[in-house]
Amino acid sequence: MRKSQGPVVALLLAAVLTLAGCSQWLESPAKPANDAIAVANGHLEKAASLEEQVQTKVADLESLPATKDGASQGLEITKGLRDTIASEKTELASAKDAMDGVAKLEVADDYKKYAELESKTIDTRITMTDTTLRLFDAMDVLYNSLQKGGTKVEPQQIQAVIAQVKQELTDLSTQASDEAQAAADYFTSKGLGK
Repeated sequence: MRKSQGPVVALLLAAVLTLAGCSQWLESPAKPANDAIAVANGHLEKAASLEEQVQTKVADLESLPATKDGASQGLEITKGLRDTIASEKTELASAKDAMDGVAKLEVADDYKKYAELESKTIDTRITMTDTTLRLFDAMDVLYNSLQKGGTKVEPQQIQAVIAQVKQELTDLSTQASDEAQAAADYFTSKGLGK
């Protein structure tokens, strides 16, 4: 005589449904943090690509002749770069929001500390975008002066301002690099992301 497998199937089905409802128990407790960090990294990759575009065009600006034609080209380039920088800043802000969101999650403090370190780096990069816009403002004054024959603004004064803003950008870049390295070192030393 053959026994019915109905009760066994029913028990297995109940167990599967129970586990399906509790599947989150099987996930890594760090998954929410890793997900937020992945979102931030996606935005940071986009921001890095935009920053690369800006740096390429800034190199083009550096090679322009100090003539009316060069000034016209420079004004066109800086105008186009402002949109690129606005997009970069939006991506950085989105990355910062994702990193700052880790602090609100129920995850280990190591993840929160890492996200805090990354957020600090992103803040510095946002400051860099604002400083780059200040650089373009100063360059536009120089370009406008060159277009008008240099009668209203002394080019040496503007070039001194440009040099000062470039130094600020160099310092901010070094700071952001150091902060990013500190965050990466922390991530690695704590074995996060596993």
